[in-house]
Amino acid sequence: MTPIDSRRGLFLLRVGAGVLLALHLAFSVAPAFSSYRNDFLNYYLPARACLQGRPLDRAYERLWMAAEAERAGIPFVGLFMPNPPPNALLLVPLAGLGPAAAKAAWTALLLAALAGAFLVLRRALAIDTGLLALAFLVPSTALATALGYGPPYALLLLLCALAFASAQRGHEWACGLLLAPVAALKLYALALLPYFLWTRRWRAAAGLVLGLLALGAFSVAVLGLPVHLTYLREMLPASLDGRIIDPYSPYWQTLAAVSRRLFQFEPELNPAAVADIPRLASFLSRAAAALLLVPVLASARTADGPEQQRRQWAALLVASLATSPMTASYHLVLLVLPCALLLCDATPRRAAAVLALLAFAASPLPHRFTPLAHGWLNLLAAPRLLALLALWALAMAPLLNRRALARSGAAALAAGLAAAAGPVSPPPPGQRIEAARGLLLAQPVECGGTVAWVSSPDRTRYSVLSAQGTVATGDAVRCRDGELLVERAVEALGPGPMSEDQDRVGAQPVDFDGQADARRPRLSRDGRWVVYQAWSGQSWDVRAFEVASGRVVNVAATADHEIEPSWSEDGTRVLFASGYRRGLFGYALYEAPFRP
Repeated sequence: MTPIDSRRGLFLLRVGAGVLLALHLAFSVAPAFSSYRNDFLNYYLPARACLQGRPLDRAYERLWMAAEAERAGIPFVGLFMPNPPPNALLLVPLAGLGPAAAKAAWTALLLAALAGAFLVLRRALAIDTGLLALAFLVPSTALATALGYGPPYALLLLLCALAFASAQRGHEWACGLLLAPVAALKLYALALLPYFLWTRRWRAAAGLVLGLLALGAFSVAVLGLPVHLTYLREMLPASLDGRIIDPYSPYWQTLAAVSRRLFQFEPELNPAAVADIPRLASFLSRAAAALLLVPVLASARTADGPEQQRRQWAALLVASLATSPMTASYHLVLLVLPCALLLCDATPRRAAAVLALLAFAASPLPHRFTPLAHGWLNLLAAPRLLALLALWALAMAPLLNRRALARSGAAALAAGLAAAAGPVSPPPPGQRIEAARGLLLAQPVECGGTVAWVSSPDRTRYSVLSAQGTVATGDAVRCRDGELLVERAVEALGPGPMSEDQDRVGAQPVDFDGQADARRPRLSRDGRWVVYQAWSGQSWDVRAFEVASGRVVNVAATADHEIEPSWSEDGTRVLFASGYRRGLFGYALYEAPFRP
């Protein structure tokens, strides 16, 4: 049945789609060709470094990205973290161009991917052209930000659409292979792997796994092994746990963010939690994710027709977005595919509901609710999450039964208990530097009786701040003879001599007593000790090395990352940044007494 079955209705539908298309061309497409922003540069700068022969072993560090931006002549505050390395691989063919020309070429590729996804779905689905066009054009903010900022979600949408079309035709190998780049770039396709295994689609599962392995091998060959090892050991665990940037931000409106806002206290980022029960936050996040994913698997064996398959794919893709650690508007370009699948054979009322939920979720309107994000009101401050859950319910409603619900409840309980049983990290030693407030806090230095640090209050440039306000503009800072010296990122990354009048040894890896994976060493004023950050096997810790004896002592060693240490002026304390209850890129600053 066609949702709009009158000629007048079809005419109005297509006119509306045409108006939206014209608006997009004027206000989304044209500006995207003439500007470049953070996300594109996050991929472009590592790709440019790779093309020019510089190693990417430190690509996930702030100073490395700042140095690459300086080399490219771009004023830029951004990070490659937590992106998988293949995101840089995408831009290597364009990295020989300047940033403006590369962004224009990349925008053209993204537009071609959107057009390709539309043509694939138009051929694969029994849906009116105008209605399908609305599914693509209604999420206007998502499209505008995806084209303006330049993440590859249009390309991922095309690959997902091709994968679904292949599955529909029974081409399982092709389906899995097409999903492999989606999983390699942004992880979303991984939810389909257990679905393939549970429904015995062995070739699709094998195609996905083998495709991932092949892409990984190619990425290692081009970008090098170290950046991949760093991603696997540091970025991936934090991403899966939702500890990225600000894990409490009400703007993400995901299961992980809402669970943390309810039950994990953080004095600056989340001071109004209902209670401080981190294990309960972990339980809720994992249990809710299982409640979304398991019913799809439970229904897959008993409902395997074309309509059921469309609904299962739609539910899995929506669940992937709802369980993502963070969801910005441009992520919701991927929502076009599940909504297009739900529009097939929908009644007029159901089609209107799907389009309304899509339009709302991908618009700026959910962010209007963020002022409510306090205490129990956090449940009302995430309407985007509620819209995604409503779309999931529309997909799954005809497939659910008591048996599926019982299995889902048991699986959710088991997943939640397993997450809650995990270790809870203790706070770092010492005390927090209360004057240092904000999201990006780095490189604490005590100099001239005051503590200074690097931050980016306006997100457009790095500044050296202190409790008294802005000291200077710069990427890095150190202290010499009681005077703060602001450095360029390229200088801060380079090797430096160990001398008594410097508080740093250099930023290159140094072998301290067999500890080869050590960074950011700082020499004490008396020349007796070097404090540095070392990889413990699970996290970065702060340690001190006695020059004369070779003795090593732990200064700050927890399951959270402790990085960027420096000495107090009298040598009795060590200042450092810690990820305790924060996210990657958003550390807080601490100081701990030094007791060798």
